[in-house]
Amino acid sequence: MFNDYQFDLPLPVFRLIETGKIKKGGTTMNQTAMCGVRIKRLVWLTLLASASLGHAAVAQAAGGQEGPLPATDTASTEDEIVVVGSRLAGGPAKTGTLPVEVIGADEIAATGATTLQQVLTQLPSAAGAMKLDGSDIYGVASINLRGLGDRYTLVLVNGRRIVGEGPGNLNLIPTNAIERIEVLKTGASAVYGTDALAGVVNVVLKKSDDGLRASLRYGAADRGGLSTLDGSLSFGTESETTRFYAIAGYYKREPLRQADRGAGSNDARAFGGYDGRSDFTSPANFDLNGVQYILNTDRVGPGQFSNNPADYRPFDFERDAHDRAAWGATFIGESERYSGYVSLEHDLSPSTTLYGDLMAKTEKMRVTAGSNVLPIGEGGLIGPVPASNPYNPFGTDISGLNLRLLDLGQSGTIVRNREIRASVGIRGELGGGWKYDVGTDLYSGNQRISFFGSAGFSSVGLRAALNRTGADALNPFCNRCNTPAQLAGVKADLTTTQKVTAWNISPTISGELFDTGSGPVKLLFGVEYRNLVLTEDYSTGLQDGTDLFGRRLVPFKYSRNSKSVFGELKIPLLGEGEINPERLGVSIATRYERFSDAGGAFVPAVSAALEAVPGFLVLRASYNKAFNAPFLSELNQPETFYIENFNDPRNNNQPLRARFVSGGDPNLKPEKADNFSAGFVIKPSSMPGLTFGVDYFSIRQRDVIVAPDANAIVLGRVVPARPFVEGVNVDGAGSDIIIYQNLFNGGSKQFSGLDGELSYSYKMGEAALKTTITGSYLLDVKLDTGNGAGSQSVRGTYDPSFGAYPRFRSRAIQSATIGPVSASVTLNHVSSLQDAVPGGVMGSARIGAYDTVDLNAMIDIGKITNSGVLGGTVLTVGIDNIGNRRSPFILGLNEVDLNGTYDLRERFFYVGISKKF
Repeated sequence: MFNDYQFDLPLPVFRLIETGKIKKGGTTMNQTAMCGVRIKRLVWLTLLASASLGHAAVAQAAGGQEGPLPATDTASTEDEIVVVGSRLAGGPAKTGTLPVEVIGADEIAATGATTLQQVLTQLPSAAGAMKLDGSDIYGVASINLRGLGDRYTLVLVNGRRIVGEGPGNLNLIPTNAIERIEVLKTGASAVYGTDALAGVVNVVLKKSDDGLRASLRYGAADRGGLSTLDGSLSFGTESETTRFYAIAGYYKREPLRQADRGAGSNDARAFGGYDGRSDFTSPANFDLNGVQYILNTDRVGPGQFSNNPADYRPFDFERDAHDRAAWGATFIGESERYSGYVSLEHDLSPSTTLYGDLMAKTEKMRVTAGSNVLPIGEGGLIGPVPASNPYNPFGTDISGLNLRLLDLGQSGTIVRNREIRASVGIRGELGGGWKYDVGTDLYSGNQRISFFGSAGFSSVGLRAALNRTGADALNPFCNRCNTPAQLAGVKADLTTTQKVTAWNISPTISGELFDTGSGPVKLLFGVEYRNLVLTEDYSTGLQDGTDLFGRRLVPFKYSRNSKSVFGELKIPLLGEGEINPERLGVSIATRYERFSDAGGAFVPAVSAALEAVPGFLVLRASYNKAFNAPFLSELNQPETFYIENFNDPRNNNQPLRARFVSGGDPNLKPEKADNFSAGFVIKPSSMPGLTFGVDYFSIRQRDVIVAPDANAIVLGRVVPARPFVEGVNVDGAGSDIIIYQNLFNGGSKQFSGLDGELSYSYKMGEAALKTTITGSYLLDVKLDTGNGAGSQSVRGTYDPSFGAYPRFRSRAIQSATIGPVSASVTLNHVSSLQDAVPGGVMGSARIGAYDTVDLNAMIDIGKITNSGVLGGTVLTVGIDNIGNRRSPFILGLNEVDLNGTYDLRERFFYVGISKKF
């Protein structure tokens, strides 16, 4: 009961959606069990057909000319010089010392994605739980590399961090301004500092363009929900000394309601789950002489009321339970976003450049929970309905009343986010091959969360309304009949406002020390200072204890700074290479970073790439230490508590009245990790455009910040910072035990696996084709979450707390361009998962393999028509998930996955048009 009324807010709970292939006890439970097999066959036949038929048709049309693209035609993403992974001049994307995946603008356009998160969640290296845009009340979108957690993936823009609290919000970055995305699939704390523990995503934005461009795109799901409208207007220009680019964007997304998918009900028994409906109802059910009663709605319809006790009958959960899905609860909230980006570079002289960019976003999001609950009566939060209430038919105080005040409509939150991020700097040459770069970054984020509808109640106002004796008294017994006068005063202004401001400055100097005969030895040295201020304020209803839960939240303002010194060294050896600039390249990096409130960390890194077979094979390996500093909120989070019965595991689960205390800990220290990777890349010089590589990765993370499990604490399996205390009335409020569950450095994680990538750009007659296959195979995933059970393997499972860890995830793309037409087919694959049902109550279940096929086509209308009016006009059409593979139902959640592993849109159509003026 406690969980029902405390967390029955606009949070993603008790959701469900139509399932994929689920087995329970060896029995297939889905009528579409063979869908995955059929789609898999269809995809591979499509890929083979596109290659073979395209080969034959194009070769015949072009007189049989075919083969790999000439070297001059292969300058796609595989030959780009990347920025990520080093502050020194970058190296080749595919064959450098570090495993990097590059996604170009054309590849992004071919996905049909309207947000950056949609692009990144398709990466095979993405796993576990991430903040899916619109799935919670915070309006943040993130990426989770390797599945360690989104806080361990650092997001950069043009090689510079977004200096806020927590993972960078991907919604801040305009998708239509992206030139390419660089994904470093190993830790890089020695280069970038905290947060770069699992990997780094560097988003490189455009710095110039050729004139004015406009674009508009609309997409809609086959079964309703999540339709999107995305538009932008950009302008860019370039001269000998100046480069300028600006874009303004608009994005609107309709909500995805729980009723739009699957059964559309919180009762998931038909899918093998449980009945997640609530016994908080409208009309209310209430205790009378030990029996729960409810208004008989067969006799008394909506908007009506009866003072006749005969019109009330015993409460029947099966018949009367409330279904939040039917009342409009959403999986994904609706959103409207305005964004902008401006970039300017100006050469003050041939050796000095001034640069700067500015990003801004404002967004309003509405998340609907359906309706909120009101526990009324003795033992409740409000107090009994007095006999003097004119609508009380029973002449006695009524306790144990469970009400949803649907008279006020749906409940939910409105989230307003405003973010601004700016970077300004100057770089230039000092002479003698030495260079400098002095840049500063500023960030400001404001978030306001407020409640609407049947959410955000005042306990004082509710008591007063129930105690009124006139016609304006609140009537909790009726079938949605309360008037505005009766509802007066029951609502409270419950608003939370958070503000984050941050800035950093990071001057560096780099140059060439000497030449080894294989190339110059390069050195970079730098220092960095960061400052962060976190402020949180609350409305009166949350400060004075008058909200439904009696909370007395205290506004706060916390700040921290960090100081770093870092360096990098690149050493070329063994002469020039045919694939890389040198036969053997060695990179060394190190950083010491100290925080004003969380101690310091020293992290080294070393990596090397050897062209073992000239013009054919590169071997590479890397090792680095990484760290992640505790958040300001984790260090300073005020303690909160609740009182509830606790089944004592030391005494045959005898119930105790327990006070559970949670909060932060100012003594938290940085989490630490060891990263290792090793692999090979084949890139034959005789076949330009072909690259094939495999990398092994291993991550061992320790001192992970977790909240300890209550059972593990009292059994002595974990030792938190504060021991539990027990005794008679130990807290002065009747409790037998106080259990402190403050955050502590008590967890660990271990990940290992293999990444693979095949990329081949080739030509058949007049057609340019490209085949790209990427995949990630997990060898081991072990998590210690502070529950006293030690490290537990979750490889190949869906963990309710941490998301999906499929053994294998892959993506295969076949694209072709013939004159003005480009087309692509994409296969996305997620291997089957064991459904980790909490406690094993429902037995074992399996989620079948998840395969989807996406089709995309882009047509340059101007080239076809040779029309000046239509010149520069490109039409884009596509279908994602053409086979309409349904998102699987997760027994462990009793709902759909909201962590980005599966596509909630299901079959999704989109069309777009862009025009260059």
